[in-house]
Amino acid sequence: MFPDSQTAQATHTAVLKNLPLPIEAKTVHFFNHLASGSLLALGPLCDAGCIAYFDKDTCYITHEGEVILKGIRKNATGLWKINTTPPAPATKNNNIISLNSVIDRPTMAERIKFLHAALFSPTLDTLSKALTNNFLVTFPTFTAQQLRKYPPRSKSTVQGHLRALPTKQK
Repeated sequence: MFPDSQTAQATHTAVLKNLPLPIEAKTVHFFNHLASGSLLALGPLCDAGCIAYFDKDTCYITHEGEVILKGIRKNATGLWKINTTPPAPATKNNNIISLNSVIDRPTMAERIKFLHAALFSPTLDTLSKALTNNFLVTFPTFTAQQLRKYPPRSKSTVQGHLRALPTKQK
């Protein structure tokens, strides 16, 4: 149905090739009267396990972590132009989506200082116990022995414990 309440019937159906999806998600319908091009229904794609990402200028349709369709937004119409040929698989020279972090190989002391700050500057005793009890397994190559060898001196740790109440002695 169009915005003016008129309806149109599809003249043909087809199946998109080279997409790792069930047939229901790859079936397309052709309408002769659409001036802006064909329409793509996101519902069947999402029902087949796809995820659609949209930002201001680009659209990605992913399935099982791989980009299967990519599109750009046309300024003139504000509509998305989706390339129905799946993008080439990501390789070293052909990255489609890439999230990267650059860390300039700091010294061990600098790494430990960064990790200590990332954990909101706990006391060294608390951090050492957490490392010894394997609570920080997601921090690779960070050990209690390294912490003892390169203890970070953090103003935040000292200031964070200024309000500690002294224990009462009997």
